[in-house]
This record gives sequence, structure tokens and C-alpha cells, in this order.
Amino acid sequence: MTTPILDTPLHLVNFVSVDVETTGLDPRRDAIIEIGAVRVRGGQIVEEFETLVACDRTIPHDAWRVNRISADMLVGKPPVARALPMLLSFIDEGVPVEHSWKAFDVAFLENALGNPLAPVCINTCTLSRRLFPFHHKHSLEECCRRHSIKNRQAHRALSDARATAQLLLYFLELCSPRYPRLKDLARVASVER
Repeated sequence: MTTPILDTPLHLVNFVSVDVETTGLDPRRDAIIEIGAVRVRGGQIVEEFETLVACDRTIPHDAWRVNRISADMLVGKPPVARALPMLLSFIDEGVPVEHSWKAFDVAFLENALGNPLAPVCINTCTLSRRLFPFHHKHSLEECCRRHSIKNRQAHRALSDARATAQLLLYFLELCSPRYPRLKDLARVASVER
């Protein structure tokens, strides 16, 4: 990503909301088993990407209880080494966006890639804290409830990516006057690495 994109007005930025489902919480030890992404351009959701991801380990019951992804669902799906290039192709020159505490999704993707996902990644959880400091909870579930966004299949990658994209659109409407360019938004809502 070249420096001029940082000067781009927010309404011209191509954002890509990303979400992953995993076998656990540790990006160094656990595996990605589903990837979802949603492209936002010109104030609209314009395109989606989703894939289950084969993994070479048992899916722990705790993970299954959260995302309901079973080992049989992953049979014949691309391994992470094939799924990641598909995701990167979808992101293209877009700015990745995620919603999580401590950049969970980006941490998993970057660990699997072995390098940064993009020079700038936006975190709508961080942006929610910035815009609504008086609220104590900023989880995706809580933000969706507070802002009347329906997440029809929570804890599945594409559904969570859609909810994050809708949340981003709502937040951009609120904050564009205060943060008119990507560099302004990045200053207050970048994924902390």
C-alpha cells in the first residue's frame, strides 16, 4: 500500500472486513478453519468471500461449541496454504477491517502468512471504544445489539464479517467529518500489533 492511499477520503477507500474461525485462541498454536471477507466500497457492501479451511488436527469441543464447525465439514476444503492466497487476492489493494479485542483475526492471519496482512488494518472494536467511551462492552455481539445490526449466524466467519462491515458503515457515517481521510481513521482505529 503506497503512502498516497493514506490521504484518500474515507468514502473512496476500498475496505475489506475479515473474520476467521479457529480451533482455539492462540495464533501460534491453533489453526484457522474458516475465513470470511466482505468488501465495502462507496458506502455499500459490494462483494463477499468465504471458505472453510482444512486442518490437520482435531477440532476441540470448546471450539465446536462456539462455531459449530466439525471436522467432516472441512474434508476436501483448501488447506490454509491455498486459502490464504485466495483471501489476499480478494483483499487486493483494500484496507482490512476486523472487530475483535487485541486483533484476534489479524493475528491469526498474520501468523499463518508469516508477515503483516497489510500496512494498515482498521479495528472496529477500537473505533467503537473511541466513539463510545461511555459504553463498557464493545464485543461484536454487543455493538450489533446496540446499533440494531443483525448477525444471523454469529461465530461463523462470513456472518461476522458481514456484521463488521455493517458496523464499519455505521461508524463511518458518524465519524467521517471528524476523521475524513484514511490516515485520520488509522490514527484512532488501527489494529495494534
